[in-house]
Amino acid sequence: MIEVTLRANGYLKKYFSNGEIYRVELEDGATIRDFYGRIDALYGDVWPSAVWSRDRKDFRKPMVITVSGETEIDTDYKLRDGDEIIISRVIIGG
Repeated sequence: MIEVTLRANGYLKKYFSNGEIYRVELEDGATIRDFYGRIDALYGDVWPSAVWSRDRKDFRKPMVITVSGETEIDTDYKLRDGDEIIISRVIIGG
């Protein structure tokens, strides 16, 4: 088993109880896709549709997902024990 953490930046923090960091256990070799499936089962009904798509089991755009500092992550990315996953909303404008 591996454990990864999920936290949010900016306004997304309001959807995390008291700034809570979610800790999620997954099987060894789990991917981002597996992680999304797990958090959908655990928290999908808590997050509003502006943040989370239950149909796609993915964060809505324009969210940016960072895994342990890497931003170019696809759903087949294999997670490692201790990875930190951060969601942020892209801010556009001037």
